[in-house]
Amino acid sequence: MISIKIVNRLFIVGAVLCVFNASETNALNNGVARTPPMGFNTWNYFGVGNLHGALNDSLMRGLGDAMVSSGMKDAGFRYVNLDDAWAAQMRDANGGLVANSGFPHGLKPVADYLHNKGLKLGVYTNVTGGSCAGFMPGLNFDNTGGGGDHTAQDADSFVAWGVDYVKVDRCGVYGGFEAIYDSIGAQFHAAVARMLPKVPTAHEMVFSICNWGMESPWLWGYSVGNMWRTTGDITPGFNSALGNADQNSAYYPYSGIGSWNDPDMLEVGNGMTNTQGRAHFSLWCMMAAPLIVGNDIRNMDDSTKAIYANQEVTAINQDTLGGTTKLGVIQGRRVISANGNEVWVKQLKDTNNADYAILFFNRSNYSATKISISTTQIASVGGKMVAGKSYYMRDLWGKKDLGTWTAGDSLVTPAPVPPNDVFMVRLSTATPTGVAVPEAKSNAALAAIMLDKRVLVITAGRPGPLSADLVDARGALVRSLRASGGNRCVIDAGGLSAGVYFVNVRCAGRTVVRPIVLK
Repeated sequence: MISIKIVNRLFIVGAVLCVFNASETNALNNGVARTPPMGFNTWNYFGVGNLHGALNDSLMRGLGDAMVSSGMKDAGFRYVNLDDAWAAQMRDANGGLVANSGFPHGLKPVADYLHNKGLKLGVYTNVTGGSCAGFMPGLNFDNTGGGGDHTAQDADSFVAWGVDYVKVDRCGVYGGFEAIYDSIGAQFHAAVARMLPKVPTAHEMVFSICNWGMESPWLWGYSVGNMWRTTGDITPGFNSALGNADQNSAYYPYSGIGSWNDPDMLEVGNGMTNTQGRAHFSLWCMMAAPLIVGNDIRNMDDSTKAIYANQEVTAINQDTLGGTTKLGVIQGRRVISANGNEVWVKQLKDTNNADYAILFFNRSNYSATKISISTTQIASVGGKMVAGKSYYMRDLWGKKDLGTWTAGDSLVTPAPVPPNDVFMVRLSTATPTGVAVPEAKSNAALAAIMLDKRVLVITAGRPGPLSADLVDARGALVRSLRASGGNRCVIDAGGLSAGVYFVNVRCAGRTVVRPIVLK
């Protein structure tokens, strides 16, 4: 029998004290990583600084700039994470961590720079006295390296510097991981309360458990950390990504809001073909995996940028479905695997409990092929898939509408899927849930919609009462205007997050839905 541990922890942000009841989801409720974290990590491309240049202040600022300019921030990427070798090899006279010489003023100015851009800073450490690569001190949690346990001291430093994310590796430890990581996480949490009088901006940090899937962290990680590695380290090859996806796919019941299965970082842009990169990224999005990229985001070709900046695909990763699984969030599942073809299904959040993302994946290296899935197979992941119901279809990589599909028929890809490539579609029961329905020709001149900065100006093309709603990509109403007469209305979109929205305009008894992008 699996033991379920319920942990109720407080979290502190600034001077606000909040209490969450973790028994609602059996997952860690420390107020962060409520959706899978999205960001960048230095390890895959820069290593310890000996691969493509040293880890330093200038690099981190440049990476933050690139995350904004590339469109990645608009797609949801926020964390800029330092991995091994960001610290000097020796602690200071008081036993404190010191950033390496590439950070002459420490990490606090880097955190401030990133925060001013709406980004976040992450750091790396290890359970034992040294890091995995041996280039910096670790927490020395078990004091095997002498000099005492530095976990609480380092946690205080991370809070003081404004760190938002901590990855804790497991080199030098071979068992007892649940107790070790539980204690380390508790000390990170305690540091926030301890530092708050001196650091008004003290806040909880994402706690990333990196024990390479040892001792089944999916069985206990949800009450300890925000994410846990389910696999060994990924490498740039496509086969490595597929192997990690295969391992991670089995643990879908254990992923939940605030606590995520982590099949390791993304290798898109590190030598894969464009089709392989798109498939790799799509699989991670379907599995609700943390999206921590590992390529040089300062120098990306257009195809790599397009993969990372596709907000319709990242929205699938960030979907916070309540679902019916033990921990409350459905991770997409592989429901078909035959003859080199796979189909993955992820139930999505919507008012009807009946929206889905479907990923058709030609895993073979041979020929393009059409792939299909039955209504019953889609319904196997849960939700309310009902025969006879019409679904609007949206091609998420092609960014185009595909008309409607009626449940009961098999859903077949409209064209053969090339080898190592994917076709990804969103099925929605109502137009506001992420799909702009193709307009009938008779409605083409119904209304003109202009976006000037953050103000929508809607002018009716026909006489009659005019009204309009603005909904987000998940179908939630965010702005509304009802007018009894006149042919013009204005919606102020100020204060809304960047992303894709839909304008529903009703005039003269007809409706038109059009997408807009707020930047």
